[in-house]
Amino acid sequence: MDVYGLWKKTAYMSITRNSIMTKDNKPLNLVIIGQGAIGLLWYSHFYKNLDDGGVYLLKHGKNNKQQTISFTDINNHNEEIPRQEVTIDGLASAKTILICVKCYQIDQVIQSISPHLNNHTKIILCHNGMGGLSELSQALLIKHNVLTLLTTHGSLKMSSSMLKHTGLGQSDLGYYRGNITTSDRNKLIQAFNTALPTTAWCENIKEKQWLKLAINCVINPLTAIYNIDNGQVLAVKFEETINEVLHELIAVAQCEGVHFNFKSLKNKVLEVAYKTAKNSSSMRCDVLAKRSTEIAHINGYIQKLGIQYDIKTPTNDSLIAQIQPLYLGSC
Repeated sequence: MDVYGLWKKTAYMSITRNSIMTKDNKPLNLVIIGQGAIGLLWYSHFYKNLDDGGVYLLKHGKNNKQQTISFTDINNHNEEIPRQEVTIDGLASAKTILICVKCYQIDQVIQSISPHLNNHTKIILCHNGMGGLSELSQALLIKHNVLTLLTTHGSLKMSSSMLKHTGLGQSDLGYYRGNITTSDRNKLIQAFNTALPTTAWCENIKEKQWLKLAINCVINPLTAIYNIDNGQVLAVKFEETINEVLHELIAVAQCEGVHFNFKSLKNKVLEVAYKTAKNSSSMRCDVLAKRSTEIAHINGYIQKLGIQYDIKTPTNDSLIAQIQPLYLGSC
């Protein structure tokens, strides 16, 4: 049985579909799905900085004996954060669900949770890469307002109960589909900014997605292949590869109605590498842990569009081919 199927087999809190309160009488406002580095980062900051206590993690897998998360913030201050969890039935009471999983896991998550949601639940997708939703999952999301959250914050999960905020960044929130009131939008932005500044509302989130994709297409595979920190991609020996990756990306992006200036895009990519110089990319962490990577939804997305539009993408193709043998299995 997969990890998401196990959600239905576990019990942590006595919340029913018709309930709107947890057993300790706190309103169930936000549930975060995904207990990886980014999911736990958002959870820790929401728990620390929001007063109502209405943030929970969706419980998965076997019972976790660790009832706290040892969280080290950006200033190297450590504290124990209580791990508040709900089972999948508790999602019916959630006003907002933040999904922080790998791109190749999104379909499975959406299809697992959709029977348990109420029609008014707002869903926020936070992941690297593009092209993760199948037609079935898109159909299941039709009745919901769905948003996209992009973030450049760095986070390192050292164990199931140990997390470190490794790099300050910024976040953008915008529509994937649907529409919410201005009041609800402002409340969301305020909540995210209170939890972990800064978060801005973005009317054209697609362009921001492509910008993040460009950053990931360069930093993630290079750091994973050569087992280096982000800042080391600034070395002269990688310049030609970076140039070629970005030229290929710009060509396919133009066919998708997204237009980049090469010099500006390259400067942005190098700026992120510089600002996150000591960070370890998610793909590097996955390779080192012998986990499946998101290469198919990062450089692989450029490769897929290149085939669709008859545009050659040899450098992205080469990076994909070098990544795949480095971990067990593939996505």
